[in-house]
Amino acid sequence: MARVGGTTSRTRNGIVRHRDALRASDVVDVEGIPTVRPPLAVAQAATTSEIDTGAVLVSSWISQLMSDARRRGCLEWFSQDDAKAELREVLASLGSRPGSRTAADAVTIADGRCESPAEVRVLVLCWRFSLPRPETQYELALPEGRRAEVDFLWPEQRLVVEFDGRVKYDGSGEQTGASVWAEKTRELKIRDLGYHVLRLTWADLAPENAERTAARLRRELVRAQRLYGHLSDGSSRTS
Repeated sequence: MARVGGTTSRTRNGIVRHRDALRASDVVDVEGIPTVRPPLAVAQAATTSEIDTGAVLVSSWISQLMSDARRRGCLEWFSQDDAKAELREVLASLGSRPGSRTAADAVTIADGRCESPAEVRVLVLCWRFSLPRPETQYELALPEGRRAEVDFLWPEQRLVVEFDGRVKYDGSGEQTGASVWAEKTRELKIRDLGYHVLRLTWADLAPENAERTAARLRRELVRAQRLYGHLSDGSSRTS
């Protein structure tokens, strides 16, 4: 929301207000409310956020653009690179304000195909510890014409990483027997295709565990390359 007037940036009732110079083209009307246009709002918020939060914010914005393109029937013409380029232009227009470099890194890390903040944070982990960037939401062809979409895939090493926050739970918060069996069956089918499978949880992404998790991922990449790398055909994304 754009608020006319005011002289300082401040936080009140959990709402952060930013003082900034806006051009007429920076403000759009949404149901009678003057609002900062989305790319500028995302860029401004990213400059005041930590890298994890900024990457989640940018990913969420790109995901919304993808959903809009899908609804209009033009997803095949949508480009994440173009969306990121627009954000980078906006960041450049903000000059050398504090947080601009972190925001630029968040744009680089972001991926609108991630289906949860946790998945974005896996990408942040890879970036922070100089691990190869994986493919996201990758479709694998299973027997009998079925497909399995995995959270992350390193195609060359044939390493699949799944985030366990996606499994289904019953009303008590416990994982149901049916979902456990379905997950195990699905994982076995993926392994039968010659992929190494690793699961991560929120605990693995906790700050105190991040370095250990990154080291584990690095080891598993080496292990998967040794065991299954010879099966890699260098094929690209199927989704």
